[in-house]
Amino acid sequence: GTPSFSPKIPRSRPLGGISGQAKTKGHRASGGLSPHDFLTLSYKIGMLAHRICGGRVVSLLEGGYGEKGLAECSIAHLEGLIQANINASLSHLGVSELTSLKRARNTSGEAKEL
Repeated sequence: GTPSFSPKIPRSRPLGGISGQAKTKGHRASGGLSPHDFLTLSYKIGMLAHRICGGRVVSLLEGGYGEKGLAECSIAHLEGLIQANINASLSHLGVSELTSLKRARNTSGEAKEL
């Protein structure tokens, strides 16, 4: 399963302060994390960033042992941050705004459902 993530960050709206080492399955010093684990952890970091520092995240992924694993986990990392940004942005919209947006998208034929 996905490792637990419970940061101890002060409520002073910091600019940064999360670091760690996350190793993929198959890495020679394996931490056993899957791409889904990277997605989940990145999503949680993104949502936390929206709560404490306006959604600002700077991330750095380092690799070199397994190109396939690095590529998969890099994509999952970005997907997690993007999903967090979308969810945090939508949570700021009111119900009437969401209804209008859904209606507008349905009439244009671009999307059936939001």
